Amino acid sequence: MPPGRAAALAARSLLGALIGAAVPDDPWRPVAAWLAEHTGAELAERARLLGIAAGPVAGRVGHLPWPIEETPAARPVRDLLVVDFSALWAGPLCAHLLGLAGARVVKVETPGRPDGARRGHPGFFDLLHSGHRSVVLDPGTRDGRAALRALIDAADIVIEASRPRALARWGLDAQAAVQSGTVWISITAFGRESERIGFGDDVASSGLVARDDDGSPMFVGDAIADPLTGLAAAVRALDPAPRLWDVAMGRLVASTLPPTSAAPSPAAVRDGDRWMVDTKHGRLPVAAPRPRRPAGRAPRSGIIPELTRRGLRVVTQPGFLSDRGDDYLRDVHEEDHADLYRCASLLDAGVPLALSSDAPYGPADPWQVMQAAVHRSTASGAALSPVERLTPRAALDACLGAPDAPGGRPRRVRPGMRGDLVLLRVPLAEALRTLDTRLVATVLLDGEPTHLDW
Repeated sequence: MPPGRAAALAARSLLGALIGAAVPDDPWRPVAAWLAEHTGAELAERARLLGIAAGPVAGRVGHLPWPIEETPAARPVRDLLVVDFSALWAGPLCAHLLGLAGARVVKVETPGRPDGARRGHPGFFDLLHSGHRSVVLDPGTRDGRAALRALIDAADIVIEASRPRALARWGLDAQAAVQSGTVWISITAFGRESERIGFGDDVASSGLVARDDDGSPMFVGDAIADPLTGLAAAVRALDPAPRLWDVAMGRLVASTLPPTSAAPSPAAVRDGDRWMVDTKHGRLPVAAPRPRRPAGRAPRSGIIPELTRRGLRVVTQPGFLSDRGDDYLRDVHEEDHADLYRCASLLDAGVPLALSSDAPYGPADPWQVMQAAVHRSTASGAALSPVERLTPRAALDACLGAPDAPGGRPRRVRPGMRGDLVLLRVPLAEALRTLDTRLVATVLLDGEPTHLDW
């Protein structure tokens, strides 16, 4: 059976369970009849039991645990690591805004549940995810769970949109992460303690609706709860103090509005080439929409999981980026740029990574190779997949694995061993700031001094 047909049959079955009757191919007439005879509370309860995203049009539902007007003391997020487990719109918008502010964003998907937005408009997905790294990890495997925990341990900010029991199945503990210093953004439809699910349209019915001339509710925007939640979540992520933020979409949209009234909403009127709305503060202009263009392509998924599944190691030569990068930008299709000498996304997924020069075809100087992995700049200064940049320490570690286990644990000096050593003129921390070969005093290979000819 085609997947689309199977999904339609599953949806009809759920709607039939909702109203307690069989439904035809077009189910909405019997569903509307059932809704006319039952309360909104009954709808909400049945939807909760069946896992259906549905809810009644409601009024103001109390106050948020944090008033939206009271923002935390903001911190700079440049170079902070954001791990984004969310999907669709609200959570990815939060991650997108943090990325625009300079954060490093890693998008995490699972093999069985890729982000559904990948099947939507590619321009929208690119807008939210360009400049981010992408990993696909299987929490059903030991290696997948270990990689997930490693990402969480390294994260400054975590964004997720799952119910707590789903996180527990993955072995993820939000409270433990907060105690270790992480800001944890948890986005749900109606709060972490609620079993109700929801999306931007049905959650918006909690209060963010307009009224037609006859008082009938109308949506005021497409899935409007999603962008509002993403904006509010991004503000909370700026909190410098570790904290678990329970961002409930329903409470957010409902508590920021005055009590619902059945009176018609103010009508927009034409004023020359503009639309205006009459309000108690006078006539106000309706802002015209402004299109936004993606800064680049979103990362593709599905390449790295196969490496992880097969237990493979990767030896890559990022020195070619500084040596031939301008040729790549000219001759390699833009869609393939993300796959050129990947580094950071491999480490994020737990794939053992080693750096190599590939001399004599690439630059023989290992310090130049490390520089290329850290900066990913071409000879002309253009950036090539900057999301794959490594930290200087990670680049050094990727050069220190044993020859028979590249990308493994960095080798350490032990008493009695014949050393493969690089002796520096300055402390290691200073050398890592510049990765300059001139800071090397001498090199020992198997305990013997070696002439540098880089």
